[in-house]
Amino acid sequence: MQTSAPMCEMRQRRGLLLLLSFWVAVAVMADKTEYQTLKSAQTDYHPSTPVDRLGVRMISPVYATIPVGDKEITVALTVWLRRVGATKGPFDMPHQAKDSIRMLVWAEKPDNLHNRAFGHMILPFNHSTWRPNLLLEAAEPGPVLQVLPDKGQQPVPPKMESALRPYSLRVDLPAGVGDCFKLIETSYPKHKFPICLPPAAEDGVCSELAPPTRHNASAPALYLTIAPVRQQDVVSSTSRQCAVDPTSIRDWQQYYARWAVRLRHYVEYHLAAGAAGLLLYADELTRRYLTATPDISPFLKAKQLRLVEWDLPERSHEDDDGLGRPLGYNYDQALFAGHAWLGLSACGTNLMLLVTDLDEYLYSPRPHVRWPAPLTSCMGRPGADRTAATATSPAISDYRLLRYEVVAGDLGQDEEAEVWATKQDSSNSSSGSSSSGVSPSHPLAHYTLIYKQPLSKMHGKVMALPAADVVLFFVHEGHALYGSTHVVDSQCLVLLHVTNFFCARRKSVNPDTLQEFRHWMFYRDEAATSVQPA
Repeated sequence: MQTSAPMCEMRQRRGLLLLLSFWVAVAVMADKTEYQTLKSAQTDYHPSTPVDRLGVRMISPVYATIPVGDKEITVALTVWLRRVGATKGPFDMPHQAKDSIRMLVWAEKPDNLHNRAFGHMILPFNHSTWRPNLLLEAAEPGPVLQVLPDKGQQPVPPKMESALRPYSLRVDLPAGVGDCFKLIETSYPKHKFPICLPPAAEDGVCSELAPPTRHNASAPALYLTIAPVRQQDVVSSTSRQCAVDPTSIRDWQQYYARWAVRLRHYVEYHLAAGAAGLLLYADELTRRYLTATPDISPFLKAKQLRLVEWDLPERSHEDDDGLGRPLGYNYDQALFAGHAWLGLSACGTNLMLLVTDLDEYLYSPRPHVRWPAPLTSCMGRPGADRTAATATSPAISDYRLLRYEVVAGDLGQDEEAEVWATKQDSSNSSSGSSSSGVSPSHPLAHYTLIYKQPLSKMHGKVMALPAADVVLFFVHEGHALYGSTHVVDSQCLVLLHVTNFFCARRKSVNPDTLQEFRHWMFYRDEAATSVQPA
């Protein structure tokens, strides 16, 4: 039986109407659920500037071969480059007079992308076994320069040449060499990577982050930096590590909305504590969402929050190879931190950096003492303030902060993470406004207990002068090539660690290990006291 032409045409029209109705319904549903696409999240997103990269450029991949027995293996290098020195800045250290290019280098085998220890990437070999053999070629009549390990006044301890830490290399530039070069790894001498790096004095990074008219060596701009946000939905904890819920990691809108609330809490607090701002490492997805978030955009516009471009991918995998904790959200912790130290090493002693985490809050036990007061009053005199009579030992450039865990006295362990991800309404607070500029309803105000003893010194965090060329950094410590290291007294400045910030990592505590804690920043009374860590 054949269907007539009019009947076919009518069925086609009916099908088109049904299809149109379907897409109209989808559009209405998306509107009702306030679904936000990447395009709509792009509102105020802007092209990158040197400051967004901290003046650092990246070349990847650069291939090299490593002899192993009677054969060779191929590794892929990622090279970050920063031109430093010769800025003639008023707060430069003596070694910064030389025009140089410093490099941070990572190597990995393409056939072993999950090579790791403690959930972090590791190199194929320790530094003492192998390092890249790089050359920097200048235009004629300029030379071809050997790139060498970065060295300074303080020799690198052998134990720090670990496969967990990226290589730090350096090449000093002769006068008149120009701005453009070609990078070569000698395994493949005809593979040349062109790159142009203007002098550090011309990129504007340091003058924007720490204007010398506003910040000096006694009152440096303090920036905190945090690793990139990686998609991880917390549902439980295993061995004190937050687990991932694989069913909800594609809900980007909700994830970044909740993360933005945590971020606002963090930035507001540290600005009130005297910090100049936060350098948040962020991939493109994070940058797009945060720039479109009303609660975050004011900090971006005020340049108190800066999103440092970091487009390394998520690198999760099944934990089925028997090699221990898999790579996690912070698999590249040593690389992001090394990038920050590298980028800011062009700046002078009027800028300091604290490498930390979102669940760690800077705290002065002395009421109403904010940055930069602790630097010259109790942390130990920095190099710029030392006289010839007192400068009998290397000046302090690397400060180690102890960490104290805090406990919420009025919240259950399973409630804490939700409080941190929830926007607070200060109008509902019975305490009125605090004297610090931070809302008394800030989540940290719930934490009324503190451990009597800090975490191990080896698990402290580093606040240092990037100008001192900090190298071989891994999570809790690195090595300053210039200056000395000093552990800051706990009565001066510490970090408060919120253990259950993302999830209930710690379910029970021994009350004998705790003491009462009252953070002066959340009380209107100017005479408020705080129980100091022991």
